[in-house]
Parts: sequence; C-alpha cells; structure tokens
Amino acid sequence: ITVYNYNGAISDAAIGRVSLDSNNMDKICQWDDTVSQASRRYFEINDSTGIITMREGTPEGIYLLHFIVTERFNDASKCKISKKVKVTVKKVLKKHIDRSGSIRFLNVTGEQFLTKEKGSSTAPKERLGMSIASALNVTQDKVVIFSIQNEKYQTNHTILNVRYLVHGLLESVYLPQFLTVLTDQKHKLEQIVGFPVLQVGIDECIPNSCGDNHFCKSKLHVSSTPITIHTEGNAFTGVNVTVQKECVDRKIITCLNGGSPVDDHCSCLKGFEGPKCEKIEISFEENGYAIYPLIDPGNTTSISMELAPNSNDGLVLYIGPWIVDHNPEAPALEFLALELIAKRPVLWFGVGGNIERLRHPSAELRNSFSIEIVIFPDMVQLIVDGYKMRFSTCRDARVKHFTNSILHLGDSSITQPLGARFNWSDVAQSKGFAGTIRNLKINNRTYDLGQPILAKLVSWNAETIYSLRSPYTLMIIISFVAGLIWMMITFVVRKHRSGRKQDDSVDDIKTALAS
Repeated sequence: ITVYNYNGAISDAAIGRVSLDSNNMDKICQWDDTVSQASRRYFEINDSTGIITMREGTPEGIYLLHFIVTERFNDASKCKISKKVKVTVKKVLKKHIDRSGSIRFLNVTGEQFLTKEKGSSTAPKERLGMSIASALNVTQDKVVIFSIQNEKYQTNHTILNVRYLVHGLLESVYLPQFLTVLTDQKHKLEQIVGFPVLQVGIDECIPNSCGDNHFCKSKLHVSSTPITIHTEGNAFTGVNVTVQKECVDRKIITCLNGGSPVDDHCSCLKGFEGPKCEKIEISFEENGYAIYPLIDPGNTTSISMELAPNSNDGLVLYIGPWIVDHNPEAPALEFLALELIAKRPVLWFGVGGNIERLRHPSAELRNSFSIEIVIFPDMVQLIVDGYKMRFSTCRDARVKHFTNSILHLGDSSITQPLGARFNWSDVAQSKGFAGTIRNLKINNRTYDLGQPILAKLVSWNAETIYSLRSPYTLMIIISFVAGLIWMMITFVVRKHRSGRKQDDSVDDIKTALAS
C-alpha cells in the first residue's frame, strides 16, 4: 500500500485492505499480538472487512503491519493465516504540486493502470515512471507519481489524469529536457505504457471559452480527501488534484505580495513597485531563465517592456507551446519570440507553419531602451523607444491566442526541438538574454516578475547588477563618497576647535580663582 499524504494533513482515511484468498465471508481479521508493533497507533483494522484505516497525523515512513486472519469453515473448523502488509507513507507538499507535470490517458481506469497485464512483469504505472526517468536521464526513484484519478470524458469514454513530480528538477539541468521530452516521445509513451495519450500537460482552457470580458485560467484544486484505488494485492492512495477552468474578470484588481487595497489602488510594501504590488524587475545571467504562466492567453494584443542588456545577442522572450502535445485536430499552435541580434530587436511570430520575422532597423541603442509589440488583425508593430516599424500581412499570421502556452524569459533550449515538432520553418536563437527586464506588460497588465514557476541564475536586485556600468551612476557614487569624506573631516576639525576653546576657558577660570 502506497499513501501520498498532502502536506501531512490527511484525516482518518481507508487506504487499503488485507488480501484475503478465500471467498468465504466468515472470517475475522485482527492484529497479530505475537508481534510487537509500535506502528499500531497509526492504523486501525476493520475485523470483518479487512479494511485498513490510516489515522490523522501519521508521519511519513515505511510501516510493516502484521495481522492474523481467522477463517471458519462449514465443519466448524478454523484456519488462522498470518498476513503482512507493507504501508509506505510519503508527504507531498504544495510546492511539489504547483511544479508537477501531468498526463491525460484515454480509455483506461485507475485499476488497469496499477495492475500488471498477463505476460508483463510491470504495471503501466511503473512503466510510465521508468519512461520519464529514462527520458530525463535520472534514476527512477526521482520520479514520483502521486495522483491517479478517473474522470468521465464526453459520452462513452473514460480519462485517467496522472500527476507526477521529478525530484531535483529545480536545482539541476533537467529543465530543458523536461520541457520537451514528453511531447517528443508521446507515441513512444503510448507504446510503452499501453494506452492512448490524450494530453500532455493537462489544461481545461479552450480558445474563447470565457468570452471577451474574461480570460480563461486552468487552476489546480487540491482536496484534503485522498483518492484510493484498490487492486488485487495492492492499493494506491493519492492526492486528490483536479484541474478546473476558471473565467477571471479582466477588471478585478487584487493586491499581491502583502499589499493592501486602498480605495481604487494598492498600498504596497517596499520593493514592489507595480500597480498591484508586483515585482517589476528581474536580471539574468547569460544562461539564466524564468518561466511564468500567461496572465491572459486568450487574446494578446500588446506586449511592452524595458530592457537593459549586458550583451549584444540573446533570446529575451518566448511565448508558445511548452510540453503540451500537438493535437492535429486542434487550432494551430501559435508562438512569439523576441531576441536581440547586435543589440537590435528581432521579433518572430507565427501560426503553425507560417513564420514571420521582423527586424527593427534602429541605430545602435542606448544602455537601456523600451520595446512595445502591438498586434492588429492585419498588421504587427514593433516600437523601440517610440520609433515604429510596421509589418503588414494579408495572411492570417497574427498571434493572438496562446492557448496551452507559457511565458519564457531568458535562456531557452526549447525553441529548436519545438520548431521541429510543430513544423516551424525557422526559430529564434536559444542563447539567453543577459541583462535586466523591467516593467513587462501584456495587454497592459503588469507581470509579477518575482513569482516565476521555475527560475535559474536570476536576481531581483538589478540595481547592483547592471547600474554600476553606467558612467553617470559611477560619478554620482564618487561624488557621494567624496561628500561623505568632506563631512567627516569638517566634523573632526570643528570638534578639535571646540575642545581647544573649552581648555582656554578652564585656564581663564583657574587664573581668576588664583587671583
């Protein structure tokens, strides 16, 4: 029996049963009192059904439970059988769920997913874990499948939602492979696991599903009530996680990062300068990156930001598919990318195989500059420091609906493989942008750059990273230090003079008393 305990907060829950070989219902299942079992305080056994209940507050660990099953037969004889049950309890934290991956299988039940087929030495669940580990080049114990849930799909179909995490993913180089591997190996996964894959990266949003005044957001909901699946000789108790479509009013304003609403605006803590108390600045080393969910994937019309690059070339921004499988029947996947080549902005955008590139012909830019991308039905504008460059197209190549997409800032190893996967004719470079991005807005909504899903080699103290490169800033600092030294010298001199005056006064008093 395997139990995944969300935040260690599962209340008393049935997690499995003692395996009973006989169909005879006249039996009793009891603790084996001949074996000392300190773990008995965490579990209960139902005498008649053999169902094991785990009590609230059970810590993670491995527990070996010993039972005696007494069976009565028609001839009034009894048979006592010793049974052992191994229970493995593991804690799953909220941060694990927020950063987990997911796969949706078609026409398979949880029982089938946990059961070994005839002639097979492994169950589909084990084969999925091995496949993910092999693809990411990690050991199998790093891959944890912690949620298995069945749902009805359309009329006559059943879907199985599987959610997993990969330990060590955030601290290692596994991220680029993780972004593409399941998409690239979807058909291989189907062959190994044995069931059709409906979706990689579960997302309930579809284009225009929330109307013009709302945007769609797939939100994870976690229940404290676990889901238990029983099979012959095995049981799995997983975290109850559902993905639900949420239509969010574009006009609703909430204050972030500890800010407080005051009338029609937010009062923010120091360091959070956005209108809703967002962190509006982030800096990257050359191989740094940060990944965010899209605020409003439904209808993108404008993107703006301020850049302070430390190198001439690099990928600044990518919006597009991540590990979501490309369904040929779905609308064409769209993407947008912004890069710097010789410090000049280059914009990539496309739908399906139609790829367009727009290079701004600006002269060599300053140390920092502003960029705005405006998307019209038949035209795209790239504006750098107020200078507009327009690209008109008669084809429907505009980028507006980024369903099942992410916002990726900085270094990206995903554009090349995704380009091949989705038949893009060309893609932007994968070398990352080094420098600072400030005041990023999409559809005039400010991004909270301090809350990425994943990040590496980034800093939110941008002033200490790049502002010292400015000669004006350096002059100000030198002037400040010089002024400080001058103040200290003046203070010491005045104190010295004051001391001499006091000494002269004392001498005068002594002379007067003596006379």
